[in-house]
Amino acid sequence: MTDAVRFEKLGAAGIITLARPEALNAINTAMVEAIAARLEAWRTDRGVERVVIEAVPGRAFCAGGDLKEIFDKKQAADPRITDFYRKEYMLNRTIRTYPKPYVALIDGMVMGGGAGLSVHGSHCIGTENTRFAMPETAIGFFPDIGASWFLSRLPGHLGEYLGLTGTRIGIADALDAGLMSHHVLSERLARLRHALTEPGDTHAIVLRHARRPEESPALAPVLRSIDRAFVGASMRDILTVLAAWPEDDDDRAWAVETLDQLGAASPLSLAVTLQMLTRGRLLDFDECLKQEFRIASRIMMGHDFFEGVRARLIDKGAAPTWWPGTLAEISPEMIERHFAPIASELRFDDA
Repeated sequence: MTDAVRFEKLGAAGIITLARPEALNAINTAMVEAIAARLEAWRTDRGVERVVIEAVPGRAFCAGGDLKEIFDKKQAADPRITDFYRKEYMLNRTIRTYPKPYVALIDGMVMGGGAGLSVHGSHCIGTENTRFAMPETAIGFFPDIGASWFLSRLPGHLGEYLGLTGTRIGIADALDAGLMSHHVLSERLARLRHALTEPGDTHAIVLRHARRPEESPALAPVLRSIDRAFVGASMRDILTVLAAWPEDDDDRAWAVETLDQLGAASPLSLAVTLQMLTRGRLLDFDECLKQEFRIASRIMMGHDFFEGVRARLIDKGAAPTWWPGTLAEISPEMIERHFAPIASELRFDDA
């Protein structure tokens, strides 16, 4: 169905291989459709005990969704511009509810849509090379693919910090947060893959290869400061706390860096993301995906996402011109509009 993703049955495993390294394995609509169709076929295949998803060797497992595809649809005034998100979110749900073990092997970068292909499975395995991030606010979007579910359930206010700033974390922090389930050394990943093609208990197979990472969690020293800063009910509250950080505090440099990260992001994306995570704590998984589809649909009608993609990805590093340009220009009504019902809601046939 597409050369960008390969499928094979090997022993007891159905193996999905992301094979678009030139684009950091960014997923497009054709890849989403192909993976969804193959998962459906393997659902009732008695020869497939488990599903394994991996990527061809390179820098990334998956850097996210193919934003150029969406940008081009906007330029062409394609009315199907939200189709990718509808299909992607349905695939996220399929992975989360899949009746067989679903194992992601992540040896490199995993961001955005790549997280949607991995964190919802039964086993999400990283290596010392793994770098996890949800950097969407920097391009005028928001952390989606079920992030309003899993980020809002991280310890303390770590989810707000990661979702708003787009900070990259390594395997030790990802394990501590519960974003990944196990660590395996990169040099042992091929052995684990081979073992997963043999019959047996999936969890026991993973445990035989898993090891504690040698690195320490980089965020551990600032977790209390994260909770102190990101407890705010609004972006203004968060920015006020960070801006007033005491000069003599050990975490002053962290506060300044965090202010810079937030200052580069779309103000509207920040405000919508914070509200989404606050609401996500009270919603079940399906409701989180439905909420995210409403937000994505509204953002596709707006300015900042396409401006962010143009500046960051098309023009390679230009500074985006956000609208509104400041948080002060954003009214509660502007935020609320992203959460209002839409004509074509996301629905699941078995719900």
